Amino acid sequence: MAAPPSYVTLGCLFLLIVRRRSFHYQLAREQQESPKKPDHAFGVPRHWGLFFSVGLAIVAEGIFSACYHTCPGEQVFQFDTAMMYVICAMTGLALFQRRHSDVVCRPYAFFLAMALYVFVVVLGVYIPSLWFYVVIILLAVPLSYYLVIQIYYLGHQPHDGIRGVVRPCRYCLSCGFRMHSLWPRRRRQAVIITIVLCLTWAVLFASVALNISDRPTVFLVLAILNLGAYVSYYIVNKLRHGERLTWLPASALGGSLLVWVFALYFFIWQQSSSFYYDAAGSRTLNEPCILLDVFDNHDVWHLLSAYGLFFQAVALLTLDDDLILTRRFEIHVF
Repeated sequence: MAAPPSYVTLGCLFLLIVRRRSFHYQLAREQQESPKKPDHAFGVPRHWGLFFSVGLAIVAEGIFSACYHTCPGEQVFQFDTAMMYVICAMTGLALFQRRHSDVVCRPYAFFLAMALYVFVVVLGVYIPSLWFYVVIILLAVPLSYYLVIQIYYLGHQPHDGIRGVVRPCRYCLSCGFRMHSLWPRRRRQAVIITIVLCLTWAVLFASVALNISDRPTVFLVLAILNLGAYVSYYIVNKLRHGERLTWLPASALGGSLLVWVFALYFFIWQQSSSFYYDAAGSRTLNEPCILLDVFDNHDVWHLLSAYGLFFQAVALLTLDDDLILTRRFEIHVF
């Protein structure tokens, strides 16, 4: 049971880091002259509430993991993954809001979307049929199109409801699908959207082909791939525009990647438990403790994953520290 203490402790530590940075940020703003325009302020906009939410989600992950380990089972495994969806979504939203503070995501809509996402996962747990993936793919087609339009136009395109959403398709039809109507103007956004869509549909079709019964893990892989693609897009564009990574986010990001590699090794290739068996069957997978004669392979996975989440959160929190003395109107938007 190494999961709850490690997640809770490191989540609380991250909350303290965010609290300290927000305090010093507010103190610095009070000491400097108040700019006449918001764009003349320094650094990227700081949305501390989002990072507080990330820290609380890490703490909640430890509590939910304790609920799962109290009575492990295939139906209860969703408790161990529910907060991971929230962590991925909150982290991506916090990163997006830095360069797009004018595009506000309504909290009610965001958490309603997260609730629906978790609800779909729960349905997948209790409907062990291939038709579940068929229905998900049929629903994913219009949803993917709507999200692509929203992300590509940053929420500014569909002002008149459904007609605004179908307007790009009508434009292509009116032009006879000529090259100038299909070639995107915002190429960087189009590239990342295409990569994310390819990864998402590859995972969905692979799940259908293999008829994977572990639905929570499938949806967790989708969330992680989408977050990883956007973080990579953000960092590449940051370096491409002449910005740099300071030593703290670079070290935290490198440490997070290294820790996650070892964590996945213990999770995939050194499994010492399984919810597919009953308690007696799962006990046969147990192996001797490998760390301090106390923690087995599964405990080591939880310890490493907790540190991976912590380093990842610190890296994204400090990612734009190099812009702290840069006027906001001089910061590139991508």
